Amino acid sequence: MKLNIVGVKIIMPVITLEQNSQIMEYLMLVTHQLSIQLAKQLFIDKSGLVVHLQENTLVEEARAAGLTPLLIYSMNVEDMPLRYMQYASLDNPLSLAQFLKSAWSEDRKEGIPAFLKVSRTLFEQFPWLTDFTNRLGVEIAVADGKDRSFTANQIAAQGDSSSNHYFKTSSNENFRRRAPPTIEDMNDPRFFEVFWEYPIGSLSSMEEAELQAYLRATKCYIEPEFEIEAAWNTFPSEQDWLLKPQKNIPSRSLNLISHEIGLSLGKISWEVFDAHKQDEEDGVLDANEQVKKMLRCWPQPKSTVAKNIGVSLKEFDLYLSGKKGLDVTSFYRMGHYLQMYSNTDYQYEDGSPYFEFIGSYLLHGEKLAQVDDIFSELTGYDHVYKVEMLPDNHRPDPSFRFLLFGRELNFHIMVFNRASPAVSFLDDKKFYADRIDIPTKMYQDILRLYGEISRGEIHPAKLKENMLPWFENIMEINNQFDVMLSQYMRHQR
Repeated sequence: MKLNIVGVKIIMPVITLEQNSQIMEYLMLVTHQLSIQLAKQLFIDKSGLVVHLQENTLVEEARAAGLTPLLIYSMNVEDMPLRYMQYASLDNPLSLAQFLKSAWSEDRKEGIPAFLKVSRTLFEQFPWLTDFTNRLGVEIAVADGKDRSFTANQIAAQGDSSSNHYFKTSSNENFRRRAPPTIEDMNDPRFFEVFWEYPIGSLSSMEEAELQAYLRATKCYIEPEFEIEAAWNTFPSEQDWLLKPQKNIPSRSLNLISHEIGLSLGKISWEVFDAHKQDEEDGVLDANEQVKKMLRCWPQPKSTVAKNIGVSLKEFDLYLSGKKGLDVTSFYRMGHYLQMYSNTDYQYEDGSPYFEFIGSYLLHGEKLAQVDDIFSELTGYDHVYKVEMLPDNHRPDPSFRFLLFGRELNFHIMVFNRASPAVSFLDDKKFYADRIDIPTKMYQDILRLYGEISRGEIHPAKLKENMLPWFENIMEINNQFDVMLSQYMRHQR
């Protein structure tokens, strides 16, 4: 061990030469593991108190609920039940250099290790780290994805942080009035650990022997006068490296998050919270049959819809199958995305609300029954026109046919593959149908629009605003239809 490093203080315990030889040999292998991550269940309320949510929560949704993300700085001794943690707001992060100086100071008792192990991501985000550790005689080790100990300690830091929060949260005798801690409270040592966390439970005899060897070892500490360079106090402004681990956290109801905040702050009781939670878990199954009809002709993958409403594909499939409802927030997101809203003037016989689609849609028809279902849903077959649109240069697309349909100026377009059996819907004579030539440029624009919608570049329910240059042409088609329909009705009489 290097004993002549500037800024390092060495404290030698009074032990035998044989014990000292064993301890020095062991200490040369000591590794500390360092990580910085976002807390998954702890967030900072507007009041400055740290609240504990019941489930892992996305940063985006926590911010929508008025919360600020919390950073966990964790340092643990590899293969030892020892951990030191500090907390900071993501909007006002703690200097990593200051955290290291604190962790390796004499106040913390555990000293400077031989090796500091970090993730590849952290190593890349803090390029000055090697210079910092070199001045202390510490060697950097970068953990790979197969290092189970490193991964396990990152997970443990989340659980230990929740435990820390629990012990720092005060309540009265009936556990109803709660006073969550601030960040400063979270950063204070607990009475039985002096910052380093010892786990509750027994150790094996071998683990106990290793622990005692470590505790008896010669310790080197950073001196208070050790100077932190200005560059070492910087924290990355880009946050993707912190947000990336959140990719497996499922979306949650903003309503339920708000109730969990109230529970943590002591504003609502467990009984009230459980009632709200049960309502959320029951979910909303309304309109799932109508949504299924729409999605069967939707020109984008079902997974795209699920992503846009903030649920997993599995959760969305459960809703469509009628097995589990969506939470209230996701249901209304879906309504907004599909342009589907409740009609307060009507309801079904069982009292459930009636929903209708109010957008102007560009859809894709693959099966005749599915086309007929959504056509009926959007038009009701009352005073409906449907016309196949052909280019006036008489060179239609070899792959697709286009149907314009609707009532008055509430129009939609359905795209058909020429080889699909569903094209028979274009020639169905059970209600009025026709063909009409349109400007070739308009025809090409529809073809282009279909491609952009299929790729997710344009919303399928925003057809009308994307057809504004051709609005007069569509009005003319509508007027022609009114004249032809009147003639048709007189002929029928």
